[in-house]
Amino acid sequence: MDAVDFVRSILGQPAQLETQLFSWLAAISPKDGTYRGLRYNYPQELVGALQTFISKYRETHNIYVCVNVTNSPIRRSTEYVIKSNVVYADLDDKIRPTQLLVPPSYILCTSPNKHQAFWVLDHQVLADETSYVSRRIAVFHGLDPCWDKVRLMRLPDTLNFKYTNQENQENQENQENQENQEPKTSLQPNEVKIIYRSNAKYRISDFRVYPKLPEQSELRFINVDDKRVVVPDDIRYEDLDVLEKERIDEYTVRAVESELLKLASLEMLNVGEEYIYVTKTGIVEGYTWDSGCMWVASCLIELANSNWNDYTIEQAHIDFMTNAPTDNNFTKNKLYEKWKYAHIRCHVREIKVRPYPIDINSLAITQTPNSATTPNNHNNFIHENSKQDNRNSKGD
Repeated sequence: MDAVDFVRSILGQPAQLETQLFSWLAAISPKDGTYRGLRYNYPQELVGALQTFISKYRETHNIYVCVNVTNSPIRRSTEYVIKSNVVYADLDDKIRPTQLLVPPSYILCTSPNKHQAFWVLDHQVLADETSYVSRRIAVFHGLDPCWDKVRLMRLPDTLNFKYTNQENQENQENQENQENQEPKTSLQPNEVKIIYRSNAKYRISDFRVYPKLPEQSELRFINVDDKRVVVPDDIRYEDLDVLEKERIDEYTVRAVESELLKLASLEMLNVGEEYIYVTKTGIVEGYTWDSGCMWVASCLIELANSNWNDYTIEQAHIDFMTNAPTDNNFTKNKLYEKWKYAHIRCHVREIKVRPYPIDINSLAITQTPNSATTPNNHNNFIHENSKQDNRNSKGD
């Protein structure tokens, strides 16, 4: 089974078997984004876990594996990743595998002309090192930012439902327009398969052909008043001085208020109707109850996951559930599903945090049409008792 050999190769053999380690699998429905996960003891339960998980979800879900193991069963989070055995890159269709400067140990074809590459190391190193090398490769080739230590990557022997063959789709549409011919029933998903493998194993020094990132690459950039501003990546709320905390608190209140006002505007609509408004930048946005609740939940989670403020994931959940619209059909259970899916979306797509705000005036408060009132409980956006106790509850 290619999947078992592949996972065993990229995760490697733990140096100390007495240390309990955990590997993570994920299955995501292409229809509604429903997430199914499995954590298992590595390497003891590798074969059974993979066979069972793939057998159960192969025909209906996109299946992924985390590129590193964790030393805690609590959650798949970077803080629990210490060692790593692989360097990795999502080539997508941006470059051909032959353009890589170091030949990979594995190349996976995830769909036509889309690939992922993996370089197996000859011994485990700190995960920070493999993540940094993966980042250098991505930056050099202009690839997607897929260098985080808990990255989910495609698994061989599974199916990719994300992309379908465009030619088949066009043929199907043409066939449906022809008389006396039965249309094709469905499009086939693409099989994720290994198209190249070698016994080559590498050391970190073998990747010196990829330039080191300049110091500035370790920083984030945001646009403030049409200027590109460098923002440090490690600002934490508890490290701010009193005046800066006051400024951040004001921004956070306004940011949450901006999102909850969108929920208030939805209450004036019937389910399925679209609310249109113009943002500060002039972009026209449109939301229904369904898409609007999903978007606001994602924004609140993103804000709560940001270390530079004291807004917790618990308070974000309360704000969302309290202010989102409901009726006999769009029930609280529906809101809970939206919240759960938004949480999954933020993790899978790595939309985890909001950049540190340089200027609170850069945030526009969305006003609801025919009303400038704020939702109920807007004074509870910042939980007064959460200053230190709930810091550990922030999402990873």
